[in-house]
Amino acid sequence: MTLLSSWWWEIVNNKRPGLTSASKDLIVVFSAAVCVFVASYFLNIFSFLVRFFEKNPSALAWVDEIITFLLTLSIGFAVIAWRRLQELKKKPLNA
Repeated sequence: MTLLSSWWWEIVNNKRPGLTSASKDLIVVFSAAVCVFVASYFLNIFSFLVRFFEKNPSALAWVDEIITFLLTLSIGFAVIAWRRLQELKKKPLNA
């Protein structure tokens, strides 16, 4: 197992001391968002936006990658919130 896959395996299985499941989720979501950002940059997923911004050169650069990054990040945070809700439902109320 390579060093990177070993490190990833420790994060996913929460074997590092002090790393909570919420921290693990944030690391995974942010990593996925960065990967999607890089993929959208190289693959030109939103080519229709590129054509629009070519016609309007005053527009911001990399808008399509930023939109994709933010969309992925928001979906990831929604998943984290749902998982936290499921954890809270399993815990008994302290009266």
